[in-house]
Amino acid sequence: MAIIALCGFAKTQNVVWVVDGKVINGDVGISIQDLTTDNQTDTLIAQAFVGLDADDIASISILNRDTVATSCCIDTDTVVVIKTKSGRPVRLRDELGLSDNRILDIAQKISWIGTSNYIGDQNVAYQQLLSNLCTNSDLITLAQLHPKPQIRALAFEFLTYRDDPSVPQLLEHALTDTCELIRQSADVRWTSNVAEYDVWAFRNSQMIDSSLTYNYQVLDSLLIFTPNLSHIDFISIRLLPSLPALEKYYARLHSMFEQEGIDDALIPLARYHREQDISLIAQALSRPSKAYAALHAVANWPHPSFYLIF
Repeated sequence: MAIIALCGFAKTQNVVWVVDGKVINGDVGISIQDLTTDNQTDTLIAQAFVGLDADDIASISILNRDTVATSCCIDTDTVVVIKTKSGRPVRLRDELGLSDNRILDIAQKISWIGTSNYIGDQNVAYQQLLSNLCTNSDLITLAQLHPKPQIRALAFEFLTYRDDPSVPQLLEHALTDTCELIRQSADVRWTSNVAEYDVWAFRNSQMIDSSLTYNYQVLDSLLIFTPNLSHIDFISIRLLPSLPALEKYYARLHSMFEQEGIDDALIPLARYHREQDISLIAQALSRPSKAYAALHAVANWPHPSFYLIF
């Protein structure tokens, strides 16, 4: 990744690092010279942090401190500013210390899947093997900060079985985690992402253990009103087809369909039976890529205007 801004930086080792607006305390161990000469800058930086993947780095800038907006006072002239795609919290790898080395050992035990971003079928029995190995706090750390997406996903899944009150907030933060992983059920494999996996894990926990006390309706509201979640298939597969025609959803469904590319938002939109949506459904019927959603929309609202199209 190319460094996108160079603003009269001083060639000094005294550099402050800022990740997503947060000042990182501690020695990152990378010099300005390293940043400007290394062809694998994103990889170099990712190796210095826990919770930061190379492909999660959106931009790297070397700036003068006067051009950086943070809530902390910066006492050096040179600032390295990193913006990430996911916004996940990160920590310096050296900050982990001895106590967290145990957590990394737990992650290694969880990672029976090896080094690839692969997750197979999981079950409660496997989670029970961890009951004497790690605490809820350990799993929270892994779910938030581990650099491997499959470890973040599995740690969150195992935490859902424990009825931990932090699960809903962790899930909300994970909704933008688009790092890819490969899932497998029986002999079928498909590409997914951490956000998608965590959503399904949260909902499936209710079926696995009915005694869990999570408010599952909160998830539905989050998925509807959080923008730009087209990477989460659960929304189209499970949520939108059965969404009731409540007034609070109407404008949001329009945004999902017209601005965010979530075609299946047209299905519940048709349940409102509003004349201004006739042209929207008709246009979708004439486009092969949107035909599936459009046909289901017509099933919800068989208006005579659509007969001519067929």
